[in-house]
Amino acid sequence: MPEAFKKLGFKTHMLGKWHLGYPTGKCAPYNRGFDSWLGFLNGNGGYYAHGMGAYMDMHECGPAKDADWVHRHGALAAGSDLLVENVTVDQAQALCGSRDDCIGFTYEAPASELDTPHKTYFKSKFTYAGGKDWQTWYKGDLPPTEACHGCTPLYEGQYSTELYAERAVETIERHGEGGSESGDPFFLYLAWQAVHEPMEAPDEYVRRFPHIQDPSRKLYAAMLAALDDAIGNVTAALDRSGLRNDTVIVLSTDNGGMSGTYGMGCCNCGTSCGGLNYPYRGYKDSFFEGGMRGIGIVHAPGLELEPNSTFEPLLHVTDWYPTLLSAASAGKGEEARWRARAAAGSASSLDGMDQWEALLAGGKGGGPRTEVVIDTGAGHRKAAALRVGSMKLMLGTWGSPNWCALNSTGDGGIVCAGSSAPPTSSTEGVEASGPVPAWFNQAQLYDLAADPREEHDLSAQHPELVKQLQQRLLEYNATAVPSVHKPNDPAGEQKANETGCWQPWLPDDLHPTTTTTAAAA
Repeated sequence: MPEAFKKLGFKTHMLGKWHLGYPTGKCAPYNRGFDSWLGFLNGNGGYYAHGMGAYMDMHECGPAKDADWVHRHGALAAGSDLLVENVTVDQAQALCGSRDDCIGFTYEAPASELDTPHKTYFKSKFTYAGGKDWQTWYKGDLPPTEACHGCTPLYEGQYSTELYAERAVETIERHGEGGSESGDPFFLYLAWQAVHEPMEAPDEYVRRFPHIQDPSRKLYAAMLAALDDAIGNVTAALDRSGLRNDTVIVLSTDNGGMSGTYGMGCCNCGTSCGGLNYPYRGYKDSFFEGGMRGIGIVHAPGLELEPNSTFEPLLHVTDWYPTLLSAASAGKGEEARWRARAAAGSASSLDGMDQWEALLAGGKGGGPRTEVVIDTGAGHRKAAALRVGSMKLMLGTWGSPNWCALNSTGDGGIVCAGSSAPPTSSTEGVEASGPVPAWFNQAQLYDLAADPREEHDLSAQHPELVKQLQQRLLEYNATAVPSVHKPNDPAGEQKANETGCWQPWLPDDLHPTTTTTAAAA
């Protein structure tokens, strides 16, 4: 998507979580079309420490920042390229400033003795060891580190939700009225870390919810409140910069909440992730609606929807790619529309469908999508699911089948009810090019229009419809590219151990064929 927007003349920026692989730098955001990026590469990490396990994972890539010296306490432990005895902080700044390769220094002294000569370790590359007895300074005009591979400790101790909001506001102000990039269209992908585990939130947000007894729900509410405020700061910046009425804003999600951990299920919420998908069934990584139905919000000029109304037609996450490129060319003439279509690629090569005209019309008359493929069964899950209209077929037993809800007061813990295994159906009459796996006969069928909680399995009542949808899944399966789950590469963690930073570990000119995942600590 950023590469396509660049073809249309947009500046492209990313903030937050990548989690799309990084064995080489060619796979990382800074080589995938983004002009700037501040964020992390892995699937999770600390909201304050900005690392996963023992190693950092906060990267900054883009134009050098124009600022003075940045000071952090305890950011780094000893580890240096040059040791100088008996200098003060002022002398250290002067010495570092005289070296082209110096990016900062660590001063071995408590805050009360910064004007006393002490040992100073000068740094020409980032290192990290979690020290607590050091004062650390970095040049504010720090250029991208090691071609954006390296980690930055500059933001240690700053809550990531607030950090990404601040950087988003800065980006918007640059593009707004009177900004240095005013008039340049921009695409900003803000992949918030919240509300993913680990559960961390500022105390002032936790104190907002004294009535919530369950500790994980209290923390979850605090994290979400911080996210609400951060989104409010972003939209307020659009207002101040005069950009709100010329900006398409999409707020989306990638999955349902995690009521528990992967191993625990949804009934252990006091020690886990705090999510709740009521009234829907299931949780993250489930084919039930609680796992894969996402809430979305769209704000855009020209929408015919009344405020706070609902877009009813089916829309899949892959639709945003052609839809937003179509929106970028709206009202700019036929040439601009042609360029947007060319940037997106041919419709026949895309999984996504252009929903822009349907959105503008408020969903009146429906939309272009009639099916949503949830999983073809070509991957590792040994399960498949498909929605056609309001009917959803699920095959196999992937993901939690539970219903979870708050207790009667809404303030205590989460209560759950399980369900029995799906009934066995028959695939007789279904045409397949090869043997049909056993799990393909474990079918559940739900009418989401009449039964959005998926409480009433209709597979026994509509066996012919089950066969039709099974056949449709086989048709998709025949052309699906199987997902690739390669083994962990121990060289990834070895690189992190050497540098103190999760980063690409293979040469950029090497296309990995056997290993693509770093082994986590």
